Amino acid sequence: MPAGAGPRYFTRMSNRFSTLAACCAILLATAACGDAAGPGDDIAGTYDLRNVDGKTLPATILQFGNERVEILAGEIRIENDGRFRSSITRRDWIGSESTTFSQVDEGTWGRTGNRLTLTFPDGDRDAATIEGNTLRVESAGFIFVFVRTS
Repeated sequence: MPAGAGPRYFTRMSNRFSTLAACCAILLATAACGDAAGPGDDIAGTYDLRNVDGKTLPATILQFGNERVEILAGEIRIENDGRFRSSITRRDWIGSESTTFSQVDEGTWGRTGNRLTLTFPDGDRDAATIEGNTLRVESAGFIFVFVRTS
């Protein structure tokens, strides 16, 4: 977090995290088309979130004083028709009180080689790469790593 950042920064980042879930979904969906894993490889399927910025789940991604945001779980489903659906479950803490909720987003994806572009209905885009069964999504300054489960 930048020096001098206060609660307003935390609120903006918390709101951006909701958008991040959507972005992740798009990136995974992008992986379903083309040959990101290799020429002709089918990347459609379900990918489960394993870590965020190298931190295993639950992962604290933002913290300011007694406020923090944790990522508990996530999933991206990539379809062969160029659509994707993502879900991220997070917990927001203020002191000892927490609220847990899931953000679900849908969008479309495109692929060039092992690079994916996830596009959300509002036009926002995230970038991702796929290698074998691992999907790495870069969104809101974080790296989300998903592994194909089906």
